[in-house]
Amino acid sequence: MIYLLASILCSGSLGIFFKFFEKKNVEIKKAIFVNYLTCTILGVVLTFNELQKLPLKNWMIVTLIMGLLFIVTLELMAQATKKSGISAMVISNKMSLIFPVSYGLIILGERVNWLIILGIFSCLLSVYLITKSPKKSSFREGTLLLIAVFFLSGTIDVGITFLETHFFTNNTNFMLPTLFIFGSAAFWGLPSLFKSSRTDAKKKSTVFWGILLGIPNFFSIYFLFLSLRSAPFPSSILFPINNMGVILVGFMASLLFKEKLYSSNYWGVLLALFAIGIMAIGSQIA
Repeated sequence: MIYLLASILCSGSLGIFFKFFEKKNVEIKKAIFVNYLTCTILGVVLTFNELQKLPLKNWMIVTLIMGLLFIVTLELMAQATKKSGISAMVISNKMSLIFPVSYGLIILGERVNWLIILGIFSCLLSVYLITKSPKKSSFREGTLLLIAVFFLSGTIDVGITFLETHFFTNNTNFMLPTLFIFGSAAFWGLPSLFKSSRTDAKKKSTVFWGILLGIPNFFSIYFLFLSLRSAPFPSSILFPINNMGVILVGFMASLLFKEKLYSSNYWGVLLALFAIGIMAIGSQIA
C-alpha cells in the first residue's frame, strides 16, 4: 500500500506543477522535454543491467508512437490545467479508463455486466459535469482542451493495454518499454530546444521546473508497477483505487489554489469516484 500511496501522490502532484508553470511563466514545451529527458535518465539508471542484454523488440516501434502521444497529451494537460483548473484536468485524464475497458469488451471479448455498463455511462457523465459551466456559451474556455485530454489519454491507455496483451510476457520488466516511451517522448520534444528563450534566467527556470516535474512523473509509474507486484489485490482493483486517489488529490489541490468550481463540477467529482468504484466491482463479478 505504501507504493500505491506514493504513486497516487506523485501522479496527483503533476497538476500542481502545471499551476506553478503558469505562475512562474515556464515555457511548457521545453519544460516537458526536460521532464521526459529526466524520466529517461532515471529509467536508464534503474534498468541499466537489463538494458545491456535487451535485444531489438517489436514493441519498440509501438513505443515510438506512444512517446508522441505522451508528450502531446502532457502539453495539453498543462494547458487544460491553466484554462480549467487541476480538478477538471485530472478527471478528464483519469476517466479515460473507459477506453481500455471498452477495448477489452469489444476487441478482447471480455465479459460485461450491467455494473460495467453503468460505470462507463457514469464516466462520460462525470466528464460532462466537470467541464460544464453555467455560462450560456456552448463551450467555456478550456472545454475543448479537456475533451482532447480525455480522448488522447484514452488512446494511451488502449496502447498500453495493446502492448500488455500482444508483446509482454510474465518475465517482461514493464519498466523497459516504459523507458522507451519516455525516451521517444524526449525525442519528439527535441524541436522545442530550437526555440530560443528570451533570457538565460528563463532558460534556467524552465530546466529547473522540467526536472522537478520529471521526478514525480517517472516515479508515479515506477511505484505503480511496484504496487502491482506487492498489492494483496488484483490490478482490476488496484487501478481504480489509484485513479480515485489521483482524483481526490487533484480536487484537494483545486481547493488549495482556490480555483472556481461550480455545483456541477462537485457532482462531477463525486460521479467520477462512483464510476470508478462501480467498474471495479463489476470487473470482479464479470
